[in-house]
Amino acid sequence: MNVTRATYIRAIGYMGLIASALSIALILFADLTVAGNDMVADTISAMAAGERYWYADAGIYALAFAFAVLGLGMAAVHPGGLFWSFATFGYTALGGLIFLIGFRNEYGDSDAETGEVVHFSLVVILGIIMAITAWCSIRGTRELAQNLSARSITLASIWTIGAPAFFILPTGYDGLYERGLGLVAIAIAATMAQVLLTNEKR
Repeated sequence: MNVTRATYIRAIGYMGLIASALSIALILFADLTVAGNDMVADTISAMAAGERYWYADAGIYALAFAFAVLGLGMAAVHPGGLFWSFATFGYTALGGLIFLIGFRNEYGDSDAETGEVVHFSLVVILGIIMAITAWCSIRGTRELAQNLSARSITLASIWTIGAPAFFILPTGYDGLYERGLGLVAIAIAATMAQVLLTNEKR
C-alpha cells in the first residue's frame, strides 16, 4: 500500500489527539475508581503504583505515546531551523521520560515496588525538557499553523512558571496541582497534533 506524506502526517496528528484524549479519560476514570485515592493529595504516579489498577498506568502511557509519535510527525514537516530540531528530539525524549515515570513507581517509601529510586530525578528532567521543548516549537508552529502560535506561547509560559512551584507545594495539595500540570502537558501535545493537521490542510 502506498502511503502518501499527507496521509502519514494526518494519521500522526489524529493519533496524537486520540492518545491525548485517552490519557485524560483513563486518568479521570482511575481518579474515580482507585480505592483510597485522594486526587488532591495523591499524585498520579502514586495512584498508579502497583498492578491492580492497570488503567491508571495506561493513562500515563497514552500520553507518552502521544509525545513520541508527534515527534515523528514533527520531523516530517520540519520547516527548517535549529529550534524545531530541538523540539522534535524533545518530543521524542518526553515520550520516553513519561513512559519511564509510569513504569518506575518506586519512591523509596517501602511499598511493594523495589529497585532504584529514580522518580524524582525523572520528574525534574521532564519539567526542564518540557519547558525547553515548548519554547523551541513556537517559531515552527508560527510558520506551520500561525493561528495556533498564541496558544503555544501561552502553554509554554504556564508550564515554565507553574512547573517549578510543584516542588515547593505542601504534599496535601500537590496531587491536584500535578493534575493541572498534566492537563497543560496534554494541551501542549494536543496543540502540536493540531499543528500537524492544520499544516496538511493548507
